[in-house]
Amino acid sequence: MASEILKICSYNVHGINNVNWPYLSDIVKSHSFILLQEHWLLNSQSHIITDNLNDVSMTCVSGMPDDEFITGRPYGGCAILWNTNMICNVEPMACQSNRLCAVKVEFQYFTILLFTLYMPCDTEYDDNNVLIYNDILLEMSSLATSMNIDQVICGGDFNTDVSRTKSLHTKALLFLWIVNIFHFCVIHLTIMLITRLKAKLINRDQQSIISWFHKILWM
Repeated sequence: MASEILKICSYNVHGINNVNWPYLSDIVKSHSFILLQEHWLLNSQSHIITDNLNDVSMTCVSGMPDDEFITGRPYGGCAILWNTNMICNVEPMACQSNRLCAVKVEFQYFTILLFTLYMPCDTEYDDNNVLIYNDILLEMSSLATSMNIDQVICGGDFNTDVSRTKSLHTKALLFLWIVNIFHFCVIHLTIMLITRLKAKLINRDQQSIISWFHKILWM
């Protein structure tokens, strides 16, 4: 990558297939990191991503167990892809949740922690659901506070919106964001969305392809 600008893209791919693969291949070439959600691959299948891309490494987690029979459509999964031509050290971090991926990136003068995640569906009443949500947020917080890093950047599908005041997810998200002095960077790249296979316009009732970005300052 010739540019010295750090470019990060969060992309909910809704299952890697022949239709969206050309788009994924294209944005990999123009970005430093791709924060991927819902690749719908087993751990044993995830190698097909890097096998078919040049100068790219990856850390990946599946939402599905390899040793169980899956009924219905595949689901879940997160991955972080990065351009191997960058002058930096990228170290994948071990995460307990199969909805979370993280890498520590050390440049010459600063260090960042990158997260990609895929949260459970939004809810106003399911306490077990929000327990999973909180566990993921707390794992992120614990991992970040245990390291000597300058900034944290998180992209992904949080399955909520700060305008949903009755959502249990929103309450949990805002509480942790306030405690840790997180900053929302809500950047919807409209041109990229339109370019991607006539993607839907973003509003509350439709799914976004390029998701939330959260820039986190740790004091």
